[in-house]
Amino acid sequence: MMLSAALCIVVALLGAGDANDCVAMSGNGSLTIGFDSSGALSICRWPGTTAANQVTYSSVDAANRGGMWGVPREGGVDWLPEKYACNAVVTIAESGMPIVTIAHESIGATETAFVCNDIDVAVFRLEFKEMPASNTAIWYSDFSPCTSVVRALPSSEWIFSARRDMVAFTQDDTVYHARPNAPSSALWDDVKAWLAGGAAPYWFTKGNGTWIAYAADTKFAGAACGAEHGENSAEAFAEASEWNAHARALGACASAAAIPVDPGTRSATVYVALGETRADADGALSIARHRGFQALLDAARADWKERVQIGALPTDAGDGVAQLKARAEATLLTLADRNIGAVARGPQSRPATCVAVARNVSTIAYALDLAGHSEAATRLLKFYAHAVRTSDAPGAPAGSLPAQLYANGEEASPQVILDVQAPAWLLWSIWQHDARLPEQQREAYRKDLRKSVELAGDFLSNWSRAIRDTPAFSYDYIQKRDTHSVNTIAVVYAGLRAANAFMRASGEERTDWAQRSVELEDYLRFNALDSSGKFKAADPLSLWMTEIVGAGDPRWNATVQSVGGEISANPNPESLEKLVKLSMLLRDQNEKLSALKPVAVTTAQAALKIYPCDSYYAALALIAILTVYK
Repeated sequence: MMLSAALCIVVALLGAGDANDCVAMSGNGSLTIGFDSSGALSICRWPGTTAANQVTYSSVDAANRGGMWGVPREGGVDWLPEKYACNAVVTIAESGMPIVTIAHESIGATETAFVCNDIDVAVFRLEFKEMPASNTAIWYSDFSPCTSVVRALPSSEWIFSARRDMVAFTQDDTVYHARPNAPSSALWDDVKAWLAGGAAPYWFTKGNGTWIAYAADTKFAGAACGAEHGENSAEAFAEASEWNAHARALGACASAAAIPVDPGTRSATVYVALGETRADADGALSIARHRGFQALLDAARADWKERVQIGALPTDAGDGVAQLKARAEATLLTLADRNIGAVARGPQSRPATCVAVARNVSTIAYALDLAGHSEAATRLLKFYAHAVRTSDAPGAPAGSLPAQLYANGEEASPQVILDVQAPAWLLWSIWQHDARLPEQQREAYRKDLRKSVELAGDFLSNWSRAIRDTPAFSYDYIQKRDTHSVNTIAVVYAGLRAANAFMRASGEERTDWAQRSVELEDYLRFNALDSSGKFKAADPLSLWMTEIVGAGDPRWNATVQSVGGEISANPNPESLEKLVKLSMLLRDQNEKLSALKPVAVTTAQAALKIYPCDSYYAALALIAILTVYK
């Protein structure tokens, strides 16, 4: 009852969401921007991939459009995501690099957006085939600074409007949106006094918070700050050309700026910088403006080209396969936190994918290893290992893992969700990664993770101790309730075996774990195989990691043929999951792997088309491609 109530509250607050909320993104592991299918800026996460969204956006409320370009016309503005949404084509560069292009062919305009690789600056450019009649372009943004996330409630800044925004103002051809770390009624009064003509609040120059500053290559033709909605909104001021008369706003703020179009390039460019202080934001903004659009774009391209070619494909794979691999790899790396190593599921607020999902650790870590990003895999595994609970609490026993996490280590899901597969997959991944490390690195790696392995191993051993007599329950994401399943037992068995192997390699024999592994193996054989040893489980492929039937055993032939046919007939995200299990089962059988090449690309493409900004499906695509085309 408690679990159901918690989930119902979260679902009711967040809503079902929209798959089109983010169809393309760019990021550097600290700042992430994303765009919806109409070309509106829907995501601006900072200072990490699981941090708060610093822009107010809603796909169901046309008044909350996040950020967007507009073209002035007589009597108003044509906002591109609204007027030309039907012919906006939002894409990632063909090379797979996270540089977003939004084409508005009907008006001959193209948007380019990307995040700088070494500074927290997002760059937005609108380029015209012919000079617009007004010689200006309008940049509108509903930036909403937020300084924290709420434990167990992702996207809290979207749910609780009081947790975001405070002030917006223009000064020296720069627009600022800001919020202090600890807003209070006193600070609010200081800002109100400043709006009335008093001195600027002290926190404008001292103290931390979230500062967003943007400017253009040239001086603004005009700027305005106002409310998010209504006749005093920044959008209304822009449409009425009421520039420079509204330089300050308090509360739920938005802003707009009229930017002269450069006749040489027929373009207008905006640089958006984020920092903990105004000085930080100003400094990053100054660097970006000094370098200029082309230099920043070239640097971003060079950086991503180097990163996605670390684990290059065989030369016979073809350009199409290489581009698909690069796209999946760039998606995965974009969602990896730069400093901590956590990988967000995605950038969206509805549903809230802006969390690190613990049970996905095996898929993502294995994909990073295959692609040659061993250090990133190590950071990811250490992030989850250090999140293993060290003491018992109601619904959260020692050795278990929070189902979802923020990059700062805070739990991002209700504590009552007990996902037993999460620590099991972590243990499996830790041991898999151990085998890939250079010998000289293993001792330090094992020393760092040993305590977490002991805790998680003890938890799995205790959880499954009465498996013969009592069903063992774990949270099921599909059914959204606790269930008992053979699949979970298989994952626990694989995780406990891996933990035991890790401890033996570290010089300790855990006979209790070994005995529990024997009991789990007996349980699996009884429930998954018939008396003749053939599969009777509904989904034999879910047992691929258990090795209770060897990968080369003829008993797999019927399953391999059946699943291969299903994948070929219906390439979709579910088929990609099956393809990865199949490729992992056959990973040492090159002839059978080669037969999967025709479906690997089409299935990965189909999944990434539906989930273009999702680390889980990106990791699955990488594993499928790099295993089949090894």
